Amino acid sequence: LFYVCSGQGQYMVDNRYYPIGEGDIVICNQGVLHGEEPDQVRQIRSYSVAITDVNAEGLPPNCLIAEGECPVVSCGQLARQVGETMHLLYLLSADAGNLHAVCCSLAEAMLNLTDSLLRSRIHQQEQQRERMGNCYYMGDQDYICLDETGHLLRPDYVTCKFSQLVKKRGLKKITFHGLRH
Repeated sequence: LFYVCSGQGQYMVDNRYYPIGEGDIVICNQGVLHGEEPDQVRQIRSYSVAITDVNAEGLPPNCLIAEGECPVVSCGQLARQVGETMHLLYLLSADAGNLHAVCCSLAEAMLNLTDSLLRSRIHQQEQQRERMGNCYYMGDQDYICLDETGHLLRPDYVTCKFSQLVKKRGLKKITFHGLRH
């Protein structure tokens, strides 16, 4: 599991690049080539944890997602807690000899959380697809972050929605980017 603490960029899994950003988890199955784009290594702060002896129902050993499924999962509102858990795993791994059981338990919890996030997103998309029937676009189904019609989110989606929300609430005009200050 590769967790993005801050920054954004591209992450390659099985020779395909995926956009990633703060709060995303990238799932990499055993034996699948993966890594950050070399030009962006210093632009992304991340934690990763390698977990062995994983047996997920319906998947080959040491695999967490099916082949061809999008490996990027957004943590959404749980991003801060996931980041803190990954940081804790990092700190505890320095004394893995004495804290091996604790590290294993935290790593297992991360696996369960990642699985739940992935299943929740897929379930929401299936419900939306049923509601829209033949109007739902099926061409971007390899991705998890889709709009309500099945299309990939536009790069400016969050910025536009934020501006609309600020205006609707009568708040002082500020850009989405300005929130970091």
